[in-house]
Amino acid sequence: MTLANQAVLRIPAFSKGARPAGHGTGPGAALRAIMQEGAFDSVGGAVKTNDTRGPERIVCLTEETTETLYLLGEERRIVGVSGFTCRPKEARLKPKVSAFTSAKIDKIVELRPDLVIGFSDLQAKIAHDLIQAGVNVLVFNQRSVEEIFEMMLMLARVVGAETAGLVLVGRLRGELARIVKSASRFPRRPQVFFEEWNEPLISGIRWVDELIELGRGTAGVSGTPRGTFRQESHRRSGSSSHSQSRNDHRLMVRPQSE
Repeated sequence: MTLANQAVLRIPAFSKGARPAGHGTGPGAALRAIMQEGAFDSVGGAVKTNDTRGPERIVCLTEETTETLYLLGEERRIVGVSGFTCRPKEARLKPKVSAFTSAKIDKIVELRPDLVIGFSDLQAKIAHDLIQAGVNVLVFNQRSVEEIFEMMLMLARVVGAETAGLVLVGRLRGELARIVKSASRFPRRPQVFFEEWNEPLISGIRWVDELIELGRGTAGVSGTPRGTFRQESHRRSGSSSHSQSRNDHRLMVRPQSE
């Protein structure tokens, strides 16, 4: 999947930054991208810029773009957030206008946003209704670690904070590189099952698998292929580490677009 797979609706076009050398899909490609040479900022926190271009009133329908705007030092632009927003805790003081697959369209329109940001085809109906109401909408579709970084860089450019975005992504790449180095000392690779949702039982989004493998784990249930919808019996004995797994359930693996 590339940035071309992201749905950009009713928002002016902007240029895409250069993709790192060796970019591809899967944990191996993620590791190559993370470990490539580059400047890493070792100091945490947001990087302020004096650039005031870009949308001034943003509604974030999911929490990752809210958190990213805070990390960029651009939280003043946020006028509405998802009810599932947890980080940072200050963001929960913003007006809550959406769940994950539903939103209060009238309330969003009342906030007079010049941009609403969503995630994936699961929010396509929300995007459709907002566009019909005359609102600018940007929908991201990040599925891998590298695509998460691309989302951050794109969002930074949208709000005129490209330098802060480069510093943020560089710092996060450095933190992942340190995890990879530390995990390389582990004598074994535990098999890890990560449960994203319980009904239906869902696991397997690509960035989770990549982070597990960067930490020297083996992601998923033995015998379950990546990249397709499959249903497999999941038993406790199939994973040495798991989150809320249970007997006699069926496992749904997320589809991974390439």
